[in-house]
Amino acid sequence: MRCAVCGRDELLPFTCVYCGEHFCAEHRLPEKHSCLGIQAAKSPEEIKRREVEARRGEGWGYFQAPQPRVVRRVGYAGVMGREEPLHLLAGAALVALIGYSLNPRLISNPPVLAVLLAGFVASFIIHEIAHKLMAQSKGLFAEFRIYPLGAVITAITALLPFFKVIAPGAVRIVGSATRDEIGVIALVGPVTNIILAAAFALIAPAVPWFPFRYLAYLNAFIAFFNLIPFPPLDGHKVMSWNVTVWAILLVISLALLFIL
Repeated sequence: MRCAVCGRDELLPFTCVYCGEHFCAEHRLPEKHSCLGIQAAKSPEEIKRREVEARRGEGWGYFQAPQPRVVRRVGYAGVMGREEPLHLLAGAALVALIGYSLNPRLISNPPVLAVLLAGFVASFIIHEIAHKLMAQSKGLFAEFRIYPLGAVITAITALLPFFKVIAPGAVRIVGSATRDEIGVIALVGPVTNIILAAAFALIAPAVPWFPFRYLAYLNAFIAFFNLIPFPPLDGHKVMSWNVTVWAILLVISLALLFIL
């Protein structure tokens, strides 16, 4: 049986009494695997206090523990949960549905449609993986999870002619993090889309019959949308951390939208 954190095969794994997952000796303690079930062992007052702090702090997708950080968790880099690939696959399918709904007539041109969908899905996955890897580099546990309400809204808007919402899920981050760390983790998502927008724009003149310019515009829009300073969007976290950095990125994303 594999450890739920590092994936190591264990003949006699340790089973956490709080969350029920299986772990190796290194990750058997609740604090070593960011145990979510350990909340059940705490008093109702403590649970309520943590929930209030989480809602007051950074919004859905980011949990900041209220206690001071003494020991940083390490060893999460590159770790992917057993269910995470399925969540990413489901998110990618919904994003592909949105991509197709933007121009259904491309069904008559399979090569162009394939490039458009591949680029659109890749932009979404790279954005989320950027959040995940940055969080893991800070010693935090992070994995992508489908957000049921967001997934339903994404699927519904794929059927609408003009209004689209791309919010099938987000990277769930567990652990004690400073405001600076949360800001940097949020920052890498829009920055990734800005870089992709610039890259697609540079490729577009070489192959004008493929939708690279369109992909550049979509990435610029995704960056701009995510920088809107309202929770749970990245812009809220970036602005709370550093207003100057947030303003610079917002101007860059707007400039790309006008140029493209």
